[in-house]
Amino acid sequence: MTGDALMGYATVACGALLVTVFTASGVGKVRDPAEFAASIGALGLFPGRPSVLVARVLTGAELLVVLALGSSPVLGGGFALAGFAGGAVLSACFCAGLALVLKRGVRARCNCFGRAGAEYSARHVIRNALLVVVALAGGAASTAPGAVSFPGAVVAASAGLVLGLLVIAMDDLVALFR
Repeated sequence: MTGDALMGYATVACGALLVTVFTASGVGKVRDPAEFAASIGALGLFPGRPSVLVARVLTGAELLVVLALGSSPVLGGGFALAGFAGGAVLSACFCAGLALVLKRGVRARCNCFGRAGAEYSARHVIRNALLVVVALAGGAASTAPGAVSFPGAVVAASAGLVLGLLVIAMDDLVALFR
C-alpha cells in the first residue's frame, strides 16, 4: 500500500468519525432546540437572548460540516477540506468555551448530543481537542491525491463510524466504568 492510499483511507476514516459525531450532535439539537438554547444560556457565556442565536448558529454549522464531508465523495475534495476545516474550527470553539466555563466554576451538564449528559469536566475539553486533531489530520490527508479501493474505504468508514460512536457514548462509558 502506498502513502497516497493511506492518506485516502485516513481521509475516509476521519471524515466518517466527524460525520458520525456532528450528525448525532446536530440532529440531537434540532430535536429540541429550546433545550439546547437553555443549556447554552446555563453556561453563562451568552446570557439572555443571544443564547438562542448561538444555539441556532452552532446547530447549523454542525450540519454544514456533515453536508460538506458527506457530499465530498461526489462533489470533490474541496468540500472535504471545507468540512474538515469547519469541524476543526467548531471543535476548537467548543474547547475554548468549555475551558472558560470550567475555569469560571460553572456547573452545567453536557447537552452536546441533544440530551443531558454528564456534568462538564476536563474530559469534554479533551474530547473536543481530539476532534480538532482528527479534523486537522483529515484535512491534511484530503489534500493528498490518494485513490482508495471500495473494500478499503468500507473498512476505513466503518472504523471511523465505530470511533465516532465511542465519542458520542463517552459519558455513558465513563459512568459504566466508575
